Amino acid sequence: MDVIPLSDGSNRIITEYRQLKVVSSRTCDANGKNCKTTTTNHYYRKNIFVITLDKDGTITSFTDIPKYQHSVEDNGMFSSFLLVKKDDRTFFIYNDNPMNLNVKSIKDIKQMGNLSKACLVAVELNKDGSYTKEKVYDIGEKKVILMPESGIEISKGQYIVSVMQARRMFSKLKMGIAKVSL
Repeated sequence: MDVIPLSDGSNRIITEYRQLKVVSSRTCDANGKNCKTTTTNHYYRKNIFVITLDKDGTITSFTDIPKYQHSVEDNGMFSSFLLVKKDDRTFFIYNDNPMNLNVKSIKDIKQMGNLSKACLVAVELNKDGSYTKEKVYDIGEKKVILMPESGIEISKGQYIVSVMQARRMFSKLKMGIAKVSL
């Protein structure tokens, strides 16, 4: 959860729906012996929620930004979002399914699971709680994948964030750092 103070004395409280689902299965041979248990971790990062409070603590807006990221056995490193702020401007940058660019409801959202078919998006939250969403680039074309939660602010409106690059998607991975500026 993040709290962002705004210049007029109001605050934005930002959170995200997160779930870790651990799935275990046990298999045995035909005699019921030589059993083996397999455990798989599923990482879900869904909607971003923003509550705006005025300087008196009254809720002035509630924003639900739908997204649906699912990954397996990777600690969700390509999921979640990078929170970027400068002055009273607030942005969320994350990997998404390109079919979600104009979606405003969770019931219409498509899961982002295949990174080679995903895109990087930027969502700007407006003062009234509405938002706009734009595609930054297609990951499959650029072959640069953002690791959103690794981002840190290095100065006002400037961030660095880890990225991975691959010649052929997910073979011979290379890591790097990208700079994000407003």
